[in-house]
Amino acid sequence: MKDRQLFENLDTSFVKLDALVRHLCRLSFVGTISLTFDDYHGEIILTPAGKLRVTEDDSGTEAVLRGQKAFEHIMLRAGEPGGKINVV
Repeated sequence: MKDRQLFENLDTSFVKLDALVRHLCRLSFVGTISLTFDDYHGEIILTPAGKLRVTEDDSGTEAVLRGQKAFEHIMLRAGEPGGKINVV
């Protein structure tokens, strides 16, 4: 099965990522939400069981986080301008 891009290159200046995640969870969406900056990548996977699997990779600090801490950091970064959000 080929992945289908639902939203591509949404700018963090205009999108509230927390609201997008809540909305997709309410729809029982299964897929991936990614947040990218030049030296940063955060990924939220919404599973068929309705769980979130979250990973954050910050090449600027060389930190890789998973779970709740990663989710909190992704939400903070999503409030900064200049990032891109993709939903697959």
